[in-house]
Amino acid sequence: MEKKVLIPDVPKSQGEVNVLRRAKQLTGLTWTPRRPMPAVLKSADPEKPDYHNIYLPAWRPVTGVVYSSVRLHEKYVGYNVLPETYLSALANPNSCLYTKSMHGMGVKNCGPFYGTVCSEFVSYCMQRPLRLACARWPGSEGIEHIDLDPIEKLQLCDIVLNPKQHIMLVTGIDRDETGKIVRIEISESKLPNIAVTKFTPQEFTEAFLKKGFEIFRNHHVDEVNYTPDPCVYVEGDPEVPAPKINEVLLPDYGNKANYLLSEPVELSVFDEAYQTVIVRAESGSVCELQVKDGLAVFAHGKPGFYTAAAVKDGKESEPVEFCITDAQVQTDKKTYAQGEAVVLSCSNAAGDYAVGYMIKQLNAPFGDRGQYLLKDGVPASAKAENLAPGEYAAVSFFRNKYGIYTSERLPFTVKE
Repeated sequence: MEKKVLIPDVPKSQGEVNVLRRAKQLTGLTWTPRRPMPAVLKSADPEKPDYHNIYLPAWRPVTGVVYSSVRLHEKYVGYNVLPETYLSALANPNSCLYTKSMHGMGVKNCGPFYGTVCSEFVSYCMQRPLRLACARWPGSEGIEHIDLDPIEKLQLCDIVLNPKQHIMLVTGIDRDETGKIVRIEISESKLPNIAVTKFTPQEFTEAFLKKGFEIFRNHHVDEVNYTPDPCVYVEGDPEVPAPKINEVLLPDYGNKANYLLSEPVELSVFDEAYQTVIVRAESGSVCELQVKDGLAVFAHGKPGFYTAAAVKDGKESEPVEFCITDAQVQTDKKTYAQGEAVVLSCSNAAGDYAVGYMIKQLNAPFGDRGQYLLKDGVPASAKAENLAPGEYAAVSFFRNKYGIYTSERLPFTVKE
């Protein structure tokens, strides 16, 4: 039997190349838990699908970032957490990935403290300023619904979406010599981790098109940029060594993590010979911490970037880094009548790039009920309108060299 010649579609622009490379940064990241790690599985029972809390076993390598809805504290890998931060947290048996389980924290698809979800994955690939929930993609500026008749109209970087369920990205298409599609590659964030799957046209149609999924196309794809990350090699990247994981000292959130001002930094020391930890601020101030039971805790620090090193016999280990952030969000009132606009404002003493705001409904739980982006990175006011009666929280987003971070959430009420 003669084997068919398959011709892969090639990106039409550098923007499409960049989208596909960004996808591979998250689908191709290989990682290994050091301890059993919280995760979630979803049953395939069509009559009664349900979520099941599990633990991924230690020392079993995984490819593709873990799935976890972390909207409660906004710690998405790619947006808020660097790959280096994720990998170094995995290497610390005392890190947030093992000690801060999100099981039962509001929604059923919460696993570890860091993770990704379907909408965050596609938002990251498309380089949106903030992740966009599935329901908000249709009607968003530049997002066009595509009539997929025939299926050969499908293109690389097309979005496969059911606004009530799930969102995915077309990352590969193989055709025969006549242009007929033979195979479709889908990349998606699904439980328990990001996956890449190839479908025949029939499988794709039965699995998605006949189950409420439609095709959308982003007309801003050519604006997408790409920056190589040394922690995960993507074809075409320069070959540079990955950052070395510190074997003596690691923060509980991983190296190069952002902490809220209210959060203590727990520094694990893995060598008993090191009895003190020196923490240095960019301002030049120095704090010496005593190690107790392999742990040194830095609390009540001022906002800013820090380095820390463990000390043995007057010699310091290789340093680790972290940042303490203090973003602010304000509303003009605490209680509003239905139909009244909520005026939002934000500030940041560090002068970091202002990304925007989210309004979250507290009993959703903490679901996105509005997103307001800022231009040029400058703090400015925005108006949240058309909010139904309920309890809400406002959150502002800023960006520094470690990723996007948030303010503390600010509650307010809309009454009938």
